[in-house]
Amino acid sequence: MSSKLATNDDHLQEPPILMTSLPDEILLDCVARLPRSYYPILSLVSKQFRSLVTSPELYRRRCFLGYEEHCLYVAISENIETSNIHWYTLARKPNDKLWLVRIPSLPPMPLHGSYVVKGSSIYVMGGFHQWQRGLITPNVSRLDCVSHMAEPLTRMPKAVAASVSALVDGKVYVIGALEGPLLVPGS
Repeated sequence: MSSKLATNDDHLQEPPILMTSLPDEILLDCVARLPRSYYPILSLVSKQFRSLVTSPELYRRRCFLGYEEHCLYVAISENIETSNIHWYTLARKPNDKLWLVRIPSLPPMPLHGSYVVKGSSIYVMGGFHQWQRGLITPNVSRLDCVSHMAEPLTRMPKAVAASVSALVDGKVYVIGALEGPLLVPGS
């Protein structure tokens, strides 16, 4: 049996996906009731589903229904030479096994940056922009853990790396650090 349907003018077209013919609100309600472990697979179905599983509306609906789940985000340096780290999340497969899933929509971040979590956001301050050359960045980024997007914020007055940061009374404080440029052994 073919997955294509013939039309009157002998052109072939894809059969419609039945779920996409549902009103958006019903589709949103159905997907909100699925475990998040299915979202990576669901995002491969179509652009509409990929957009749906990353939408803030889906996460608001999940919270309203009481399906809020906490996630673990992991920053891993894949290659010390590039000084970039990439973001992964710990996800549960449908068979209950855990696996790290790379989040491709988040850009690489500097090595030895400082991190603070506030609500559904991760703030990244400073770090090595080019490890081999000892270049340190004053950049600050906000990672939105709902939409998996990054947003640049106002730069720090001084470039720092390997600092300690904390959230105190709703404000981010960055304390102590290596200041750049820094000579790295072997550079």
